[in-house]
Amino acid sequence: MSNTQAPLPPQEQIDEILHVNPFAEQQTIGSMLIEPDRIREVKDWLHPQHFATGFNRQIYTAILDLVQKMQPVDVITVQARLSEIGYSVAPNMFFFFIENTPTGLYLAHYAGIVLRLAEKRALNLAAQQIIAITQEDITPLEMKDKAINLVASAVTNRADAGWTTLGDAVSRALTNL
Repeated sequence: MSNTQAPLPPQEQIDEILHVNPFAEQQTIGSMLIEPDRIREVKDWLHPQHFATGFNRQIYTAILDLVQKMQPVDVITVQARLSEIGYSVAPNMFFFFIENTPTGLYLAHYAGIVLRLAEKRALNLAAQQIIAITQEDITPLEMKDKAINLVASAVTNRADAGWTTLGDAVSRALTNL
């Protein structure tokens, strides 16, 4: 029997398994710093919790705070906002994002990748919770309703998030009648 361990998979494989794309997150933030006027294209559907990396989540939160306060979004203002909330980032990190982002034109595309991966992570969690539901002492119909709600909440920002429970649909139909 050999004492050698199997080699670890490359980071790209680990990221794929975990549904994380650090480059898409960096490109999203870089695009916002290059062309801050484009933030409005994504701010209503891309949320801080969609970023897998806490570091990027904090930066995006600071950017959204600035947009909400109608302040300019640039390296200096984002860094200042991060300092206000107790998060320190070296300015060269922002320049890394900017230098490694070819253009801000594809912000919505990069943000879409971040969102899709966040939904996959959320669906993975929902699947684990659905397995746990099967251990509860409830009827199969109640299990189905809980499962549908879990899956629907995992994809709340998408067009197919209009799922509802049978009970809610019947209740709404009766109200409408």
